[in-house]
Amino acid sequence: MIYENLREPESSILASLLQVCGGTSDLRHGREIHGHVTRSCRNMNSYMMVENNALIDMYAKAGDLNSAVLLFENVKNKNLVTWTTMISGYGMHGLGTEAAEAFNAMKKTGIIPDGVTFIALLSACSHGRLVDEGLQLYISMQRDYKIEPDMKHFACMVDIYARSGLLDQAFSFIKKMPVEPSEFIWASLLSSCRTYKNVVLGEQAAIKALAFNQYNTRVYILLSQLYADSGQWEDFSKVRLVMKDLGLKPTTAQSWVEVERKIYIFTVRDNMNPYSEKMYKLLETLTETMHKEGFVAYRSSGCHDITKEEKEHYKKMPEVSGRFRFR
Repeated sequence: MIYENLREPESSILASLLQVCGGTSDLRHGREIHGHVTRSCRNMNSYMMVENNALIDMYAKAGDLNSAVLLFENVKNKNLVTWTTMISGYGMHGLGTEAAEAFNAMKKTGIIPDGVTFIALLSACSHGRLVDEGLQLYISMQRDYKIEPDMKHFACMVDIYARSGLLDQAFSFIKKMPVEPSEFIWASLLSSCRTYKNVVLGEQAAIKALAFNQYNTRVYILLSQLYADSGQWEDFSKVRLVMKDLGLKPTTAQSWVEVERKIYIFTVRDNMNPYSEKMYKLLETLTETMHKEGFVAYRSSGCHDITKEEKEHYKKMPEVSGRFRFR
């Protein structure tokens, strides 16, 4: 569009581009767009608020929180979206305390938060495991600002309890919800049950989640990993057999990094990368150093860490036909 001498890109176009850069952690292209904004003599003023907010969001999502904070501090006449974006940025980096401090600073300016602001706050408390602070914010949202919680607020509260290992409180909160819990809420509880090896509650959460969609691969994977981590190999085998009957296959996760404008993609036990040998040697060195420092890694039996003996163990389990029935 620029090369063809069309009009200068509007704020909405730049914001959309920055959203893509943030969502894909493409910091290089995000910086290029930032440079374009600067070269176009777009100054940090209220008129450029859309671009400023989008840039803060992009830097936070792309992992450059320092640039996000610096840009935020230089924005004059911050609006509600500016503050909420920065609060969300702190939250996604696990800085719940900083998010709460930003919220308090916002209140001093006279800006009134909305439901989206509290979603960002509660999410920050969840990632920072700030249970008491999150509960107080949830209460304040309704008492002081007359904001009725919706499904996203409920999901954040469940996550706040569950991430901190307070699974019974999370389950109690779900039962008291004024609306039917969503599939996402039950899957979130299941994920934490897997982390803390609560099989009984995890099974209940899985049943509820699968009632929404019996083809939800993630739920089956989480449940099978819960069984594997708890040493219940017969149940693990049953879940995997059900997945096979339904034609469900786990999607191999990928991560990537950009080095000198070239993208390198990685998967579990990936040996196709030309640098794989050097990488694994470096990982071995790091692992040895960590062990010497007393670090004990959490090793899940439910993923790629299953030993050959364990694999043979559940392969010998009896075949199970039809729908899997939980205990």
